[in-house]
Amino acid sequence: MYAASVSAKAPVPNLSAGEPLRLFLVEDETPSVQVIEHYCNALGGMRVAAVARSGEEARRLYQPGKFDVALLDINLPDQSGIDIARWIGDSAPVIFVTAFDSHAVRAFETGARDYLLKPFPQARFAQAIQRARASLLSGATPAVEANGLLVRHADNLFYVKHSSILYIRSQGKRSTIHMHDGAIETAQLLAALQGRLPGKNFFRVHKQFVVNVEYIRRMQHIAKGDYVLYLRDPDETPVPLSRMYAAQLKQRLGFEQR
Repeated sequence: MYAASVSAKAPVPNLSAGEPLRLFLVEDETPSVQVIEHYCNALGGMRVAAVARSGEEARRLYQPGKFDVALLDINLPDQSGIDIARWIGDSAPVIFVTAFDSHAVRAFETGARDYLLKPFPQARFAQAIQRARASLLSGATPAVEANGLLVRHADNLFYVKHSSILYIRSQGKRSTIHMHDGAIETAQLLAALQGRLPGKNFFRVHKQFVVNVEYIRRMQHIAKGDYVLYLRDPDETPVPLSRMYAAQLKQRLGFEQR
């Protein structure tokens, strides 16, 4: 049996003294292991301290404080590398190493420092390691989802800053994120997107709409407790506010109850 997660945060290695980074590699493909070992030897300042070929082996070998950075493949024989990343938690910075880009959003939601798509050049590998090294030295947590959303549209992955979002509209099983400079449609439900946004800024105002409260300019009553919100943008975009959310929003904004 293994713990539900590794909660202990590992001590910061003495990188300034020139100690090499100890990499924990979870990868079932031998050629990929060999490439990473070659990159480590060529770059210097790091070494593959252990290799796990499955999620089960990763849980058996990994110990907080024994390794500095975890490199995880996602498609393992027995489980997902994303589950291993959640299990590792904050005990080491995680870099995903995979041949598939379809997992990027979920991967960054775990707090990963980077996401390498195979095959990747040595320079790209070095960049990812440097990000992990910097986070170890600063003790900082990743700011990817802390300040914005990673969303997929067609074959592209977009980073959308929270501050740029005006509102999000549900359209069946898809949602459209409306920003100052355009809109992005994504195959994510509105509730899922709202769950990834800071509650202090984003508020559900209708079954189909979530609004960034920072951009609400005014509220107009129309009938039977329903309202229209006008946003603080050049078009003063109207967004419906249903009666079931109106009282909570008024309280949030400090509007007089009427």
